[in-house]
Amino acid sequence: MNAPHHEFRPRYESDATAEVDALRLEVERLRDFIETRAQMQERLLGAMLSESHSRIAEAMEPRIQLAASEAIAFAERRLERQESTLRALGRRFADFSREPAPAAPLQAPAQEVAAYAVGAAGAEADGLRTILLDETSQETWLRDAANLAIAPGGASRLLATHVIEHIAPEAFETRVLPHWLSRLAKGGELVIVTLDGPAFLADCGGRGNFALWRERLFASGARALRNLVDAPALDALLRRAGFTPCETSIAGLTLRVVSRA
Repeated sequence: MNAPHHEFRPRYESDATAEVDALRLEVERLRDFIETRAQMQERLLGAMLSESHSRIAEAMEPRIQLAASEAIAFAERRLERQESTLRALGRRFADFSREPAPAAPLQAPAQEVAAYAVGAAGAEADGLRTILLDETSQETWLRDAANLAIAPGGASRLLATHVIEHIAPEAFETRVLPHWLSRLAKGGELVIVTLDGPAFLADCGGRGNFALWRERLFASGARALRNLVDAPALDALLRRAGFTPCETSIAGLTLRVVSRA
């Protein structure tokens, strides 16, 4: 479809048009002034002539002629100034018409939309561009996950492998998920791979509290966990953040959820 054509309207055109209209109005007022002044003088002379035609006519004729000549001279001077101004405005209009049309704004280059994998070293990448998160502390997990090096709307697919287990639930919901949503293009895909909470707890024996299970992970050399979810809980989190979950699968200890932005 062709871009709509916008008529070029020079800058100052509206101001110049207003000035021309004002000048034309002033000319009409001057002409009315002359006609009114002449009519007044004619009425005055008629009244005087009715009393003493010959005497008053002789006395008033020079005064009438002087007043009329003064009015005409005044109007002519004003008309000359207005005509000069109109000619100057006409030259300005001609100059405006010769001005080149403003250059069209430069079009920003199209933003590259790519697919990314987010996780720690050795995490599933699935052939995607990989963003490795710093594993030195819980705080750096959150900092990196909520500040991905992706332009807003710059990802068509985002794969987060075993990331959310290491971010506290509240921070994951209020900081990480909204950030991931902003990085995805409209309709983009978010894939979350994480531990399935019920399967993990059953694998740990299903007894004790979460702190004890986490200590067992420390003893085994694994990273400490701060977040465990099941499929319904993750589905609810995603929906509250603005995602639309569309696929859920569980294999062993692993929960995989696919959703759309």
